[in-house]
Amino acid sequence: MLKDVNTIEAGTFGEIITSLAITAGVLYLTYWTTRKLARQVQKTAPNRVLHIVEKIQLARDRQIAVLKVGESHFLVGITAHQIQFSQPIDYPSTAAATTTPDNTTGPDAAGAERFFTKWLNRLK
Repeated sequence: MLKDVNTIEAGTFGEIITSLAITAGVLYLTYWTTRKLARQVQKTAPNRVLHIVEKIQLARDRQIAVLKVGESHFLVGITAHQIQFSQPIDYPSTAAATTTPDNTTGPDAAGAERFFTKWLNRLK
């Protein structure tokens, strides 16, 4: 007559398990496919012309960056609502690695700091 609502029939339990397994399988296939596609996009479309050389976070939604486009460098101001480009700038070459004052090997950190300080003072 009346069924007990606290009991689950064997067929219903099997359907629940099957549905969960199918859902997990679809999620895994989606994850695998997006990873595979992302690798393909990276291989077929490398960015050879545009590079971010340096980037500094000034505030939560404000950044300043040096972009290398071909052989030219540009200072770029980035906010949440706009991007401002400068004229081409003379930027110290980062190709040669030197020893910095803290005895680490890397680009000329002191030269880059002087460069950014000079440009930040111009923006004030």
